[in-house]
Amino acid sequence: MPEPLVSVIILNWNGERFLKNCLNSLFNQTYSNREIIVVDNSSTDGSRTILESLAGKIRLIKSERNLGFAAGNNLGIKNSSGELIFLLNNDTEVDQECVEALVSASQQAADIGMCAPKVRYLQDQEILNSTGVIIYPDLTALNRGIGERDRGQYDKSFSIFCPYGAAAMYKKEMLDRIGLLDEDYYMFREEDELGWRANLAGWRCVYVPEALVYHHRSAATMVFSAFKLFYGERNRLYTCFKYLSASKLCTIWPATLKRYLFSSKIAGNAESPTPSRSRMVWTLFLAYLGAVRRFFKMRKKGRLFLKMHSVSGQKVQQILEIYTAELQALQGQFVKPADRKETPHESHPE
Repeated sequence: MPEPLVSVIILNWNGERFLKNCLNSLFNQTYSNREIIVVDNSSTDGSRTILESLAGKIRLIKSERNLGFAAGNNLGIKNSSGELIFLLNNDTEVDQECVEALVSASQQAADIGMCAPKVRYLQDQEILNSTGVIIYPDLTALNRGIGERDRGQYDKSFSIFCPYGAAAMYKKEMLDRIGLLDEDYYMFREEDELGWRANLAGWRCVYVPEALVYHHRSAATMVFSAFKLFYGERNRLYTCFKYLSASKLCTIWPATLKRYLFSSKIAGNAESPTPSRSRMVWTLFLAYLGAVRRFFKMRKKGRLFLKMHSVSGQKVQQILEIYTAELQALQGQFVKPADRKETPHESHPE
């Protein structure tokens, strides 16, 4: 059986300090049937000089404006040729056998449409960033295992809701059927919404612990910022409007309030700086206002998708029950990884 072509797509915006290490880790992969596409989102640093010097090794697509995460990655996907699409952040480095492990896992069953690698922090390589995404009852997506020291507790492969957006492999066949990232989201939560479409259409995601990725947390945005809060909450609401019934929309608010109170409490004790409570409340107001303005548009998108794929409302609840996340899973997001001088390719010689 021929090896499928993998299109590795890296979206770059002012990632000059990360690009060389990220690309070198891809050049050294054991899996050779791949193409590397870098979409530059109108960088203003020295990124393009680096990328242009790698002509022949990568394919560079230049955008003259910042398209955001969703549209930028979609541009790369539309210009790719692979049977498998590996979306990778520019602030990551991948273990030498990562792509090979993901490809192998993707071929194990016809209904596997997504693969989630094990993601550790680049700053502290023993601390987990993600072992796949799980879902809190109000559709907040959480990274399983985030903030935990990796002691092998997540070394078993099984189905998970969807991959973390920093490193996610998708079958092109699945994307052709369910669509690409929703560009109305701009950035944050778009990979979770794609995960909903995939699961609702009958595809599943497999977690691949042998595939290691190291991610520099929040290199482009602050870990806990009003910017992330706005887009994260607005886009979560977009997804709720798309896929939750009217009755379910009315019953998730206690879970949301509980999450806000819990987050506010642990954020006050976090090692990283967070916005003031008044700033957070104002940002939430703006996020809700922005989401409500597009209520009917999102509702129409969701209804059309559910109808097209003959999905019942019960299936949404079934998926929530299978991949449910407890509130305590939020705590790991407030753990700041310790900085380390070495990078994965330096500490793990090839």
